[in-house]
Amino acid sequence: QVLARPVQVRKWLIHHPERRPRQQHARQRDTPRHAATLTLGTRGVFHGSHMYLLQDTHGQVHPTHSISAGLDYPGVGPEHCHLKDSGRARYASATDGEAVAAFQELARLEGILPALESAHALAQARKEAAGMDRKRIIIVNLSGRGDKDCQQVARFLESHPDAGGAT
Repeated sequence: QVLARPVQVRKWLIHHPERRPRQQHARQRDTPRHAATLTLGTRGVFHGSHMYLLQDTHGQVHPTHSISAGLDYPGVGPEHCHLKDSGRARYASATDGEAVAAFQELARLEGILPALESAHALAQARKEAAGMDRKRIIIVNLSGRGDKDCQQVARFLESHPDAGGAT
């Protein structure tokens, strides 16, 4: 079965209870500015919806940060909230540097420029694969185009000279 769109992959995984999808989002180490809504957020109301949200104790929304514009948002949709609360999906986070390293590695090894949103998932897949049996399979859905993110990656590498090169 070929599943081309992210929503198709997510629905396929949801309808197969033996599979436990892992979703990825952005987090920076040692800073309060991140976009790790599902691992560090709390329940609140934003834009008229009850969701996991990056907020203070008074319900004021925190500013977010991610190298990926698609992940730079303080809340998350109801489907992700349900998947987290039901235990059907696990959520993890990756830093900008980890996402850029994964972006570079896929470009170097396969000639594919992943969108930075997908590069966060690739970063987590790299971490998990290191401790897995080689017979296990990881599926990473590459949604979006990375060519639109090349300037953002270049700016990141210019401002973080120690981050150059994928490992």
